[in-house]
Amino acid sequence: MDEKRTILDNVEGFWVPSERFETLCNEYWALVCLKDGLQLLYGQTKAWEEKVAPRVELETGQKFVYMCSGSAMPPAPYTLLTNYFHWYAISVCQLVKTVGAIALKDGQTTARPKSYAETVIPEVIPFRDKVAAHFAWATKNSQDNDAERLASIIPQVTFVNGRYVVGGYQISRTIAGKSSDSSEIRQWSLTEVHERISQRYWISPEIQAAPESEL
Repeated sequence: MDEKRTILDNVEGFWVPSERFETLCNEYWALVCLKDGLQLLYGQTKAWEEKVAPRVELETGQKFVYMCSGSAMPPAPYTLLTNYFHWYAISVCQLVKTVGAIALKDGQTTARPKSYAETVIPEVIPFRDKVAAHFAWATKNSQDNDAERLASIIPQVTFVNGRYVVGGYQISRTIAGKSSDSSEIRQWSLTEVHERISQRYWISPEIQAAPESEL
């Protein structure tokens, strides 16, 4: 008899019996909550990108252009976008690591959740660790360097080729003869990352929230 399955990762082929996903198990409902939050942040950010991109092209005559923040940034909710990236980074790391933990528990992988996440969203994790979860500037963690500490406290949403990104600024510092840079905090786009992970996690119609009557 074929077992009905719910796919958790379309790329790796991770899955669970569908009946487990349909019960009130904490980890599976956590995935549903995270998905809804990520979708909301994506939708709002995408709407602003679509609104701003035509104006950038009209004002500059270029379809693909790099726009800095501050006075050069097209009108947008800059402070909210900064928070969107912080919230998204934290939540997407939770989602990916939870999927990895389920797969590890079920014996479908030997990769620890952190290692699995590093293969799925490598550009997001440093931003989450050094900016979104806490500013490296405030913690003085030995794993952070001086340039990363400075970069972490600078709001740095920029507009690049039709998308809002963070990590576009690369900071270099030399203090007491010791040089460092913030290259580990990589540039990434919220909407681009979300579109990529959607193909990995949600392309299957089986993964969806339960009807309201069941909540």
